[in-house]
Amino acid sequence: MHEAQKGRHPGGALPVAESGVGAPQTSPQVVAMSTLAYMKLAQRWLCWALVPDSEGGKAKKIPYYVDGTPRGKTDTPEDWAKLASYAEACAAVRESNGRFISAAFALGPDGSGCCWQGVDFDDVDDNNLGDLVMLAPGYIEMSPSGRGAHAIGYGRTFPTLGSNKSGIEAYSSGRYFTFTERMIRDSALVCLADYVTQSLLPRHAVMRAQHCADVRDVFVPPRLVSELRSALRHMPSDGYQIWISMGMALHELGDVGRGIWLDWSSMSTKFDPSIAARTWESFKPDNTGYRAVFAEAQRQGWVNPASNAAQIEKSAAHGGFTFQFARAGMSVLQIDYLIDPWLPRATVVGCYGRGEAGKSSWTAQICAEASSSVSTLWISSEERKDHILQRHTSCSGEDGTLAVIDVIPIAVDPKTGKAASTAFNIYDHLEPALIDLMRNTEARRDRPLGIVVLDAVVALVSWARGESANDDAAVKRLVGFLCDLAERYGICFVMLGHLNKNTGNENIADAVMGSAAWTNSVRLAYMFVKDTESEGYEGFVRTVKSNTGTHFGATYRTIPVYTLRQRPDGRDDVLCGARMVTSIVWGELALREMMASDSDPLLKKLEKRREKIQAALDGVLQALRFHPSTTRKVVETQIGDKVSRRHWQEVDRLLALHHGVQMQNDPHNERRYNRPQSLT
Repeated sequence: MHEAQKGRHPGGALPVAESGVGAPQTSPQVVAMSTLAYMKLAQRWLCWALVPDSEGGKAKKIPYYVDGTPRGKTDTPEDWAKLASYAEACAAVRESNGRFISAAFALGPDGSGCCWQGVDFDDVDDNNLGDLVMLAPGYIEMSPSGRGAHAIGYGRTFPTLGSNKSGIEAYSSGRYFTFTERMIRDSALVCLADYVTQSLLPRHAVMRAQHCADVRDVFVPPRLVSELRSALRHMPSDGYQIWISMGMALHELGDVGRGIWLDWSSMSTKFDPSIAARTWESFKPDNTGYRAVFAEAQRQGWVNPASNAAQIEKSAAHGGFTFQFARAGMSVLQIDYLIDPWLPRATVVGCYGRGEAGKSSWTAQICAEASSSVSTLWISSEERKDHILQRHTSCSGEDGTLAVIDVIPIAVDPKTGKAASTAFNIYDHLEPALIDLMRNTEARRDRPLGIVVLDAVVALVSWARGESANDDAAVKRLVGFLCDLAERYGICFVMLGHLNKNTGNENIADAVMGSAAWTNSVRLAYMFVKDTESEGYEGFVRTVKSNTGTHFGATYRTIPVYTLRQRPDGRDDVLCGARMVTSIVWGELALREMMASDSDPLLKKLEKRREKIQAALDGVLQALRFHPSTTRKVVETQIGDKVSRRHWQEVDRLLALHHGVQMQNDPHNERRYNRPQSLT
């Protein structure tokens, strides 16, 4: 880990027991501190109140900053700046005249690359969660109701376990926990990620599968919803048998399928909402799914408007468009991840780097990790097929979860009727390949296709006349084509490409070779850079385009996973996977520090700021060693420099947090610092 990565979050770097995350401290006194002790030192505190529901329902728990304003967007620098100390939160509760119930603790990243994590056990006895609570590491306390428990730890991120009927929820971002201090158990600071993924995820997943119809975050691509509505509109819903069979087919889509079915059902004069609701709850479908809707509609003459068969040369006639309107309370599909935060489902991701940067090895490793839930199709113009397949299994990818195209269907010249040479072309071959793979009898049925790797994407496109990889319109058309397929099939397309020679830090997205649309048109784009100063095969991967939130990245190392040929001098031919060397780093400045460059103007500016803050901090402490109090003017005279108000605010925070310095404004509104006991 680079020195610039350390100590970026409030309170300095934290040691994490048995997790490998964070910088372990050498002081026995620090190591012996408990999770609760670290929590009380962290600048992560809020208050919470019960707010009556406007519709007369159950009162809601709402988080507030200590200044009385409701908490805004979480896990941002603005949010971090308004989080308070434990003492400040307790004082705000006491002074609220009963408005606030108690203090609360904010989970999520803190700017260091690590995050505060939490597990919520609801109704422990009713859900038979006692064994999991007894095994939970970290700080464990009872929930306000007395029927549940909270576990808090600190370390790396993990996939969210949302609310379902298991009674288990787990978060490493975006949430807060009420704080009762009714302690069940406490331990040294520890990362909960392994406990969540190994102990909680199986129990959570079983209950999710049993109650999939009740889970509201079943991923259904918007394009699929539109096509299902179109197919159903082609068929009358008056017949009982078709009404039942279409409902059974849509049941696998959960609440989204229920809404589609009820909307279609309401078109019948026989429609009764209460009967329809009871009928939906009674469905226990077997050997059917939403594709049965398309099959029946096509049998009755329906043509998918998005298919090639429905395309016409002329402009569309009036009367064929449908529209959706914004309405209060409408449901929004949450982002679903195959690997959080690296691979969102149903989207197009760009991965760009020079040769030997390790982008293929990194992508192979992440596809192997995703193989527990989805399969991958890898289409390459640069690598041998047997190497791609072997690397997947050597990276611990599950059998039968990665495929390469063995034979491309032979093209026939329509004029001569003779076979013509065929090269893979995304526009001609990609969608038919997806369909054939989904139908293939050797494909694992329990691992649906979820990832398609295009390596290198530029070589897999037959550009039209006047088009090229440097043409914005051509690249946008390609990305739009892939986005359409991604939404329709729920697949993440990973495009591998190359970087220009100049990869300056000022405008990092411009480093991608070709049109700017390679980064501007996709939802996520990553840049891979080899660390030339590293003794091993290390590199950096970071976002250069992100529509999902804050920029992020990490350091990784390529590692040999399979030896192709051994040599006496040790320079073997190998296939490589990859592993992360650091936890995910969040935020642009933190990323620039991770990829530190002497020529980076932003880092120079940041270093100058730090030097000013440190000089002012040292000046205050030096003055207080000889005088019981001092002021900002005295310190500025002493160090011979004017310090900005924003820098003084950071100095004040560090003095209070690490040195116990008390401060207040005197009658002349001048900031005065008083000597703490530690300096006497």
